[in-house]
Amino acid sequence: MRTRFYVLVGYCMVMLISACNKEIQPVVPENGNSSKANFYSSSDVLALYNMGGIGLFVDVPVVKRSGMIPFLNLSSSPQKLEYPTVYSSVPAIVYTSFRDGAHQFRFNYMVPDTATTMEGILPNRMLIDSAVTLNRGAQALFYLADKPLTAEEQEPAFQLLRVQLNGASQTDTSMVALYILHQAPDAGPLRCRSVSRDGSLNEAKVPGILTYGQATDIILFNTKEASNGLLGLRFYDAVTGQELINTAVPANGGHGYVLAVQGFKNTHQFKVPVGINQDKTINYSTRTVTANLRTGLRQLW
Repeated sequence: MRTRFYVLVGYCMVMLISACNKEIQPVVPENGNSSKANFYSSSDVLALYNMGGIGLFVDVPVVKRSGMIPFLNLSSSPQKLEYPTVYSSVPAIVYTSFRDGAHQFRFNYMVPDTATTMEGILPNRMLIDSAVTLNRGAQALFYLADKPLTAEEQEPAFQLLRVQLNGASQTDTSMVALYILHQAPDAGPLRCRSVSRDGSLNEAKVPGILTYGQATDIILFNTKEASNGLLGLRFYDAVTGQELINTAVPANGGHGYVLAVQGFKNTHQFKVPVGINQDKTINYSTRTVTANLRTGLRQLW
């Protein structure tokens, strides 16, 4: 009996080793007719929200479990503002796959179903309803950003901005890849300059004028152009010429980045939700976003 047991175990081990040695072909989603997307809330106004969250409703499921939707939690600390979420120490952007072609993305502000919880469950207000087209094999970053203002102390408005990554996901180790996005709602058109190694300014590679919502194509810098390990950039008011932002990108060869001009040039006030009643009505209060024009950097690879 024991001999039969050992024979059976040996047979199973042989079968297991044989299976491990087989070349397994990976399954390609949608037979290769797919694209990748990442969603990121970069709104300074939404950062004021301390309850609920943002539910992303799409026309095709992106998760297998029924009833699950991508959710950005505004009540947690720190707030969860990206989907898919990065769970590793590697600062690269993670994507979810969609079939290529036309899609409908709807962003809803979600509120708690009771006054005793802060997490969002029930759709309360449509933030954005946007039709987009995803290109086959491409990667796209979608930014949920603050929209240019129409009036003070009103419920804020938002806009879905897009950075289309047309460059390769790998860069020569002597080069740094960069995309620039203008998402500062009250800054107006910007003029951009890069800083040469000798300290002089030029616009040979960077855009001369960048308007709200506009994203550049891929810009490549040689690491030899860096000073003290940094590639300097300046942003100016295109009308007055006033310097607004003095910033830089790490000269890490072989890496790619998105540099977003974000925040507000001036101080503004907005009505934001601060609590929920037992009857599920929402309490609003006026909150202030101080002038905080700046740049935000995200590493692509």
